[in-house]
Amino acid sequence: YFGEHAKSFSYINQAIQAYPDSAEPWVERAEAYTLLVEYVNCVNDASKALEMMSDISFEDTIKQRALSVKSTCNSHLNRFDEAIEGHQTVLKYDSTNIPSLNDLAMTYERLKRNDEAVKLLYKIIEVDSMNSGIYSNLGFVLISQEKYKEALNVYEAAEKMSPKDPYVLNNMGWCLFKLDRTEEAIKNIEKSLKFFKSNSYAYYYLGQIFESQNELDKACEAYKTALKYGFSERYGEEAKTLYQKSCLSIK
Repeated sequence: YFGEHAKSFSYINQAIQAYPDSAEPWVERAEAYTLLVEYVNCVNDASKALEMMSDISFEDTIKQRALSVKSTCNSHLNRFDEAIEGHQTVLKYDSTNIPSLNDLAMTYERLKRNDEAVKLLYKIIEVDSMNSGIYSNLGFVLISQEKYKEALNVYEAAEKMSPKDPYVLNNMGWCLFKLDRTEEAIKNIEKSLKFFKSNSYAYYYLGQIFESQNELDKACEAYKTALKYGFSERYGEEAKTLYQKSCLSIK
């Protein structure tokens, strides 16, 4: 998940060639494309899988996976109506489908419908209380609501389940910073980078923390590293804006 993807794609492509009438490898490649932030390719492969299964009911779990991942990628492409409709179709046939519940919640988060997102994520936890990824997403939504103490509690629960999850450690660090526990914050974020050294969001957080401490050299280096690892492509222009504002004037 946090490393090289070439070998995985090689195996999936071999499966597509070996089983030309099977939709499942197309679904797997669509899911793999989400990790590379290649959402158009994701939609194309998922659409191909759905076309191959056009005569099959959505009670089929592979077809559910295809529509779920297509809807997730549509959400990232800001096609929110298609995303919501797709996830709701999956949930009509499987009301506890965790991928669709989770991705529908994160679509609501992108639309600033955070109360609905939190409600769905807590619903998932009722079904699967040991899914650290759901706790991580719940914490992310709570951060966007500036509920840092509640988010920290959620991340601490997630850390017990997945102590090496870099996203959990990174976001725990941000909560600690917002709760004026700066040294702990830096320690957690730097620890997260041991497990995912190219996480641009971690460097974005570190840049802001160092800047708040008037350590501009460290802040600028962190912003530069965030940009190097593709922050703008994944998340937007915030890191670039902070770098230009705080660092380009430094002699």
